[in-house]
This record gives sequence, C-alpha cells and structure tokens, in this order.
Amino acid sequence: MKKGIFTWVIVLSLSFAFADGVQPSGTGTEADPYQIATLDNLLWLSTTPDVWGDSLFFLQTTDIDAAETESWNDGAGLSPIGSFDYNEERPFIGHYDGNGHKITNLYIDNPGYDYQGLFGYAYWTEMCELHLEDVYVSGYRNVGGIFGCAVGSDITNCSVAGAIEGYSSVGGICGSFVSGILRASYTSGIVTATNCIGGISGESDCAGIEGCYSTMRMLDQGIYRGGIAGFLHRGSISDCFFAGELDGDSPGGIVGKNDYGRIDDCYTIGMIHSPAGAAIASYNYGDDLDGNAHIKNCVWNTETTNVSVGLGDGYDNPYIVIENVIGLTTEDMMQQSTYTDLGWDFVGETENGADDIWDMSTGWNGCYPYIHDIWVYVDNDEEPAIAPPAKAMLLANYPNPFNPTTTISYSIPKDDKVVLKVYNIKGQLVKMLVNDHLEAGTHKAVWNGDNECGKNVSSGIYLYRLESGGKSKAQKMLLLK
Repeated sequence: MKKGIFTWVIVLSLSFAFADGVQPSGTGTEADPYQIATLDNLLWLSTTPDVWGDSLFFLQTTDIDAAETESWNDGAGLSPIGSFDYNEERPFIGHYDGNGHKITNLYIDNPGYDYQGLFGYAYWTEMCELHLEDVYVSGYRNVGGIFGCAVGSDITNCSVAGAIEGYSSVGGICGSFVSGILRASYTSGIVTATNCIGGISGESDCAGIEGCYSTMRMLDQGIYRGGIAGFLHRGSISDCFFAGELDGDSPGGIVGKNDYGRIDDCYTIGMIHSPAGAAIASYNYGDDLDGNAHIKNCVWNTETTNVSVGLGDGYDNPYIVIENVIGLTTEDMMQQSTYTDLGWDFVGETENGADDIWDMSTGWNGCYPYIHDIWVYVDNDEEPAIAPPAKAMLLANYPNPFNPTTTISYSIPKDDKVVLKVYNIKGQLVKMLVNDHLEAGTHKAVWNGDNECGKNVSSGIYLYRLESGGKSKAQKMLLLK
C-alpha cells in the first residue's frame, strides 16, 4: 500500500510481498510490452517483484508526475524497483523504454538503506530514453537517480535533474555501474556524498561511459569525487565533459580515482574549488601486474576550472600512459581546431572518423563542444545551465573540525525565506547566520566561532540548522581549539 499498516514491511526490507497500484496493459513481451502510462502503473511495477526477473518489456507511454510519492510509505516515497539485501537478491532484469518521456517529482527517501534509485538493483537491463526531472533520492550506499546499482546493463539517452544524497557510491544516473555501457546521457542538480561520488556514476567498474556530460554540483567534502565518475576501475570514459562544480579532498574534473582505467577525448570547464584538485583525474594508478592506466587527448579550461594541473597523484607512475593532457585558455577551448588536431571526431570532418560524436556552434553550449546526439542550449555569454536542487539541501561544513572559522553550504530549489542558525548541544541558540529571502540555488555562510554578542565560544559540538520551505535539516560540527 502507499502508506499505513504496511510501513513495517518497508522498514524491514524495502521490498514488498504484495502488489499495489494498477497493472498496466500489455503482456510484457517485446511485441506487446507492459505500457507504463500512469503513476499507479509505476507503483504496480515497484510492488510486484514477480515481474522483476523475467526479462520482460516495459514501455512508458506518457509523462508521469510522481509528486504524490513524497507522501507514500510514511515519507519514504516510492520503493525502488529491484532490490538487494544480504539474504536475498531480487534484481530487475528486463527492458525499460522511456520512449522520450519524463518522470517528474519522484521522491525516494531511505537514508539508512543501500541500493536506492528508481531501479534499486538491476542485472542485464536495457534502459533507454527515460528522463527524470525534479527527482529526490536519498540512501546510504549505491544511490543513483535511475539505478542504485546496475550490472551488465545498457543505458542510453537518459537524463536526471534533481538531488541525489548518500554516503558512498552515489551518482547522478547510477550509484554503481558494473560491466555495461552508459552512453549519450546527462545530469544536472546536486549530488551529496562522502565517498565515491560522480556526476554520472559514483563507481564505474569494468564499464564504459561514452558521450555523456554533467553539470552537477558536488560541494561537500570527501574522497574520490569526479565530474563524471568518482571511481573508475578498469573501465573507460570517452567523449564526455563536465561543466558543474566540485569540492572535496582532491576532486577530479572527469574522474576522482582512476585505477587501470582509460580516459579519452574529454574536457572540463567546471569550477573545482579544492586547491588540491585536478582537472581530469585526481588519483591515478597502474602497475606491472594488473596493467596500465591511460589518459589521452583531454583538455581543460585553466581560466574557469580554478586548477593548474590536469592529473594529480600518480601521474609520474611509469604505468600511467599519458598523451596530450593540456590546459587551455577560454579562447582556445572555443576553437574546433583545438579538438580536431587531437583527433576528436567532429561533425563535418572525416579525418578523425565518421561517427560525428562532437559538434560546435556559436550560441550553443557557451560556444564549447557538445555531444552531437545530446546538447543543451546556452547563450554565448552564459555557462552551461545548472538546475537548482529538487529540495532544500544542507551540506557538510568545511573544514570540520575547525578553528575558528568554517563554511556551511546549502541549496534551495526556489526563491524562498531561509533561516540558518547555530545551536549548542543543549539546544540553545548561539548564532543566527542567515535570516533572509534568497534566490534558488547554492549559497554559503561563514561562521567564525562566535555568538550573537560577537564573543568567541568554547570548543565542542555544535548543530547548524537550515529552515526553508516549511522544512528543516540539521548537521553537527566540531569546534576544536
């Protein structure tokens, strides 16, 4: 059921022993797929595990507004399609064709649980032409907009815009992506996690990511953070670009950590706030036993990224094969010859291939190259558009612990009144940091370790609380003198 007496079933396993919603028309064959036309059809799919593992076919026939899911299951939202717990696997194995349609306002809020996404756990699945907008998904490990974890799957022409939250292996499309192909897809919004966080996929293991881009903001602190993938292991990333924002412990514009992976024909123009960051890959590893890592024909904008190095730790390892990793000015980045001279395959030329992967045009994508099969329109004078978050988000303060100054980042989905306060562990107000009407987007506030009277406070644990849109979020921080 959507809510009520069955809540205990959700809490224990986040899967269902009963079916709810309305069974769609169709028989699930390739010739007569189940036709997902309503939110009740989607609910039926999420609560009918008997159809998850039979390689059935599903075709979405209309746009679906899933705003109602925020009230389901006592606030936990939609239960993911396909599940994994450590006693039983119930993966989704099948074919889902979004048919170019959207699912908007999808809500999944299970911060203590792994494998969270529209599809929590999937094997050998074909997914195409599905677009999620204003989505909110939270979990613990393996958290993504479309897939918490996808193994051996083919994902094509999909997108996610919204907010994805978790602890580890968290990404815009996939939390973890293993032994498959993800192509021609894109993401925007905010991803929040501590470890292995990526604009497209948190982890990519023996998989290929091709022709994708992200404008995600990933501004909290942690390790293995990349504009496309947080952790790349033995896979490949090619023909991708990042135009969002990154912070954290040594983030990479394309990849956070590259273990034996290959990165080809990619670029970064997004802002990297950490001075220890690298524009392409931050950590790189290869050895004589398991093979080389390769980084070839990749560029970044030295004026917009805020970093001067393309590769971080390990770039001098003899088992890291590096060719043409170059920092360029904005002017050079807007010249097609910059890329064709490196062998990139563009529309209108045949010397570098006939696949027509890249294109450039005045007034499109800020005059930077865009993927020919997927593009975003941006005026000449603007950066690539970054969508506001789907709901208010409060990020981890940095540094933490701190003495005496720390920065708190937060985001709101629409223009709204914002209150940000600091409390001591007794619940007493220490400092009002923000009390104002702000525009949608990401904001920062600095606390200098003082109270309302301007006096320095003592060491200890403090709470900071964000109030906006009728809801509140709180986090802990440690002042250590």
